[in-house]
Amino acid sequence: MFKRLFNLIASMFRSVIRGFEASNPTALIESEKNNLRQEIVRFNKGLAEQAGFVYRLANQLKEGSEQADQFRKRIHLLLQAGDQPTAARIALQLSELNRNNNELATRCRVAEETYQNLEKSRDQAIATAKSRIDRLENLVSQTEIVNTQNEMLEMV
Repeated sequence: MFKRLFNLIASMFRSVIRGFEASNPTALIESEKNNLRQEIVRFNKGLAEQAGFVYRLANQLKEGSEQADQFRKRIHLLLQAGDQPTAARIALQLSELNRNNNELATRCRVAEETYQNLEKSRDQAIATAKSRIDRLENLVSQTEIVNTQNEMLEMV
């Protein structure tokens, strides 16, 4: 019952807002522009967070690769020195590091794809909002032209 009452009140509120929008189309345009600004801010914040995540993953991957190179060099030196038990232990660490690096590379690739998808979504949202704003501005311009013509006809 409360849901039905809420729906009734919400529909009445929406009809009042539609009436205000119809009487003042420039306010509707300003509202759309404000919504676009807020949407851009929201998208840019998400993009910045995702870019930071990609950057951190890329740095971790770079550090892991450098550490793997150091392990390889160390294993080579230990084998030349004849210390096979230590070389074997480091080889196990290298194996684990390579697994981690492969996982990081996958996560980095997925994060980069997500970033690119977010950019596309932002661009689509901006294009859609701009088209809505342009359509509203054209409607306002046409309404103003018709009103001006009507005023001129009344003068005649």
